[in-house]
Parts: sequence; C-alpha cells; structure tokens
Amino acid sequence: MLTLDATGHTSTSGQADIVLPMLRLNASSESIPTPATVLSALVLETEATRLTTYSQFAFNSLAEFNGVALGANENGLFILSGNNDDEAAITSTVRFGVNGFKEARLKRPLNVYVGYRAEGEMTLTVSFDEDDEYQYTLLPRKAQGIHPARVKLGRGAKGRYVQLALQNRDGADFELDQMELVQDLLSRRLG
Repeated sequence: MLTLDATGHTSTSGQADIVLPMLRLNASSESIPTPATVLSALVLETEATRLTTYSQFAFNSLAEFNGVALGANENGLFILSGNNDDEAAITSTVRFGVNGFKEARLKRPLNVYVGYRAEGEMTLTVSFDEDDEYQYTLLPRKAQGIHPARVKLGRGAKGRYVQLALQNRDGADFELDQMELVQDLLSRRLG
C-alpha cells in the first residue's frame, strides 16, 4: 500500500498522478493569468530524485503512457509528438541548478565533458555567481549511441557558484546523458 501525505502553509491547488510499477509522480500546477498565459508542469522522478519543470506549454499536466508523451488541459488530452510547434522550431534547454559544490573557495573551470547525441548545433552556457555567462558551441553528433565531448573553457572565467545549461539550436533533436565540470579550486574565497 502506498500512502502520500503532504502539509502546506499556503493556499495551493493541483493534482498528482502516480503510475506503478515505475513509480513516477506527475504533479500539475495552476495557471496564473498573465498577458500571455504560461503554464508549467512539474515531474518528480522518484527513483533518481530529480525534479523537472516543463514550461511554456499550454498544458497543466504531463504524463508518459506506453512510451507516448501526453499533455492535458481544460480542452482535453493531447499526444506530444512532431518536430515543430505550429511550424516553429522547438527550443529546448536543460538548465542545472546553481552549485557551489560544498566549497566556499572560488573555482576556475577547465573543461566540461558532455555525453550527448545531437542532430544540430547546441549551445553550452556556463554561468558564474548568477552573473557572468560564457557560451560555447557543441557540434552535431549523429553517431550511433551517445558519445562524450570535451569543451575547453576560457581561462578568465571564475566564481564561487557555477551553473551549466545546454540548449538546442533551430529545434535540433538531442539526447543528453551526462555533464561533468572539471575545475581548479583557487585559494581565495571572495571574487
């Protein structure tokens, strides 16, 4: 038997769907009216303890059923497929959290190793202290399977906190397996 309890201190509405045996928790959000309504859906992968936010969809909940991606809203249930969104290229961004790596000293990143496959160019963005951004181009990798690539980073970049992001260009399909940041720890704690 599975029991799910939650306690909140603010007014909240939403829903949760649990699919067994893989135990995937799909949670939906409530739309907040804005000039251009943007909805977000949250997906918690309980096995890997990862939370993913899907935004800029006209859906209030997402699910995968028998290998088919689905989106739902007040107008019904929709299959999410295809290579474009109403004739426009689909921009996808994978953004990891801001991370200090449990170390107060400044860091100078050297390389990022990316395990990926892509049909077009990708942009790797490395941000420091939520301010300075550096962008690097990753070339298409159509080879069978996912393969690693090393991105050498500029020597002048440094900061206490680092954030990585990967974005496709022109709607190119891609698969991302892993990203690893290799860095030097500097002796200084302040920039």
